[in-house]
Amino acid sequence: MRLALGRLAIGLLALTAACAPATTPAPSGTTQTGGAQQPGGPKRAADQTLRVATGANPATLTPEGAATSITLASFQFDNLVNLDANYTPRPSAAEKWELLPDNSAWRFTLRKDLVFGNGEKATAEDVVNWIQVLLQPSPANTVGNQLLFVSGAKVVDDYTFDILLKQRDYSTPYMGVNIFVVSKKALEQAGGLKELSVNPKGAGTGPYEFVEYRQGDQIVYRLRSTPHPYRKPIATEIRYRIIPEPAQRVNGLRTGELDVALAVQSPELVEAAKRDGVKVDAKPDSYANIIFDQKNVANTPLADKRVRQAMNYAVNKEGIAQTLYRGYGVPIGQLGAPGAFNYNENVKPYPYDPAMAKRLLAEAGYPNGFKLQGLDFAQLENAALFQAVQSNHRDVGIEYEIVPNEFATYVQIALGQRPRKEMISAGGNNPNGIFTFSWQFLKCDRPPSLVIWCVPEMDRLLSLAYQEPDIAKRQQLLKDAAKAWADEVPMVFLIATASFVLTGPKVEGFSRDVPAYYTLDSVYRVE
Repeated sequence: MRLALGRLAIGLLALTAACAPATTPAPSGTTQTGGAQQPGGPKRAADQTLRVATGANPATLTPEGAATSITLASFQFDNLVNLDANYTPRPSAAEKWELLPDNSAWRFTLRKDLVFGNGEKATAEDVVNWIQVLLQPSPANTVGNQLLFVSGAKVVDDYTFDILLKQRDYSTPYMGVNIFVVSKKALEQAGGLKELSVNPKGAGTGPYEFVEYRQGDQIVYRLRSTPHPYRKPIATEIRYRIIPEPAQRVNGLRTGELDVALAVQSPELVEAAKRDGVKVDAKPDSYANIIFDQKNVANTPLADKRVRQAMNYAVNKEGIAQTLYRGYGVPIGQLGAPGAFNYNENVKPYPYDPAMAKRLLAEAGYPNGFKLQGLDFAQLENAALFQAVQSNHRDVGIEYEIVPNEFATYVQIALGQRPRKEMISAGGNNPNGIFTFSWQFLKCDRPPSLVIWCVPEMDRLLSLAYQEPDIAKRQQLLKDAAKAWADEVPMVFLIATASFVLTGPKVEGFSRDVPAYYTLDSVYRVE
């Protein structure tokens, strides 16, 4: 995992890194290329088995939750909508969509040439059934948790369906990147989602078919014999391996045992790999912060906004960015990373000013500092960041313990299923650029056990943003919401850093526009 927190944290935050892929329709009449040689580039290897490694065993192979990795769902499943480099929704499995005049629903039109691995044609009924699955309450169903304004779905005809709304909402097309086409028949034959999630054979319209899943070892997908109507992947087989140790994944690229390594979040490892010919794609998209638990701070010094500001002034973020992150980190002062649609350039990070921190603490009545219980974080995250922050806070008189937790335990803490301390790590991203990933944990009317901190002004502005048809006005409302959140200081704002995708010296073709949404369709091995 990342040197800091990567995508582990709170669905804000990224129990949600539920990431749908971005695909680009190919010109009509093209065919899947497999391992065929293409003119004008490096000579392709005869064997186009792509060996991909990640660090964590997926909780599900079906695309209902963020625990499904960034690329994993894309092998077998197609999403309704993609995002371009400007975070604008573009057609994928859905050809078009429109908001009905009475604002009651978004009407989507599905492509007519999508076929599941079980041989059945994909229809609107399949998508409607999957949306109804997503809307079933479940902490693990992180995609459904983000459909905040969706009340249901209904079939209009074989290839047309409505996503029903509780209110006028312009976030739904953005969420289409996380709504996939899943076979209703396959789901029924499997006996339910739990069974399908470990054996999804025949369930997707994507270019690959599921072959096998050996938990803790690897997942195998094989290119279907029938060409996909608009995706033209090159690899003939995907071997998606589970290798927890990041250094082992990097070494696999060096030796040629692996072709692609995901979730290598250590800048030190990344820099060393570059020296050995490994290609590094680094896109700034993630953030590492510490969020205060609003319910637990009511009777503590953290209830005073000046104290929360002091904790921000006390942290040497620039030093952390240069040392721990080797220059890949950028100090931030808001809930988001530079470049995202919702990022507010006018909200600056707190400067490192221990004297100001001590002055604010004294004004709040704590000239000698104070003690807190601690900060919870996931054990898979490198503790170096939190140790540095803890040391900075200790310098101004604030003492607390940093507590690593097994990932499953951390998730329960984040979801409010176990007691929280005053602080919990909060990292991840807003991959669709409009805060829906974050808001599920921040919206004031969510279940009390789920909400970590709510800011009513942010709620108001986001509600307006999601109802705003004008894109420029919508973006400004999102930026205003980011400022409203920052003004309340519910976090120790720390670092925005890059997500890395590493490819071996004999691998070509990887590219991505939006950091969180990509496939490996264009990736191939060379001799």
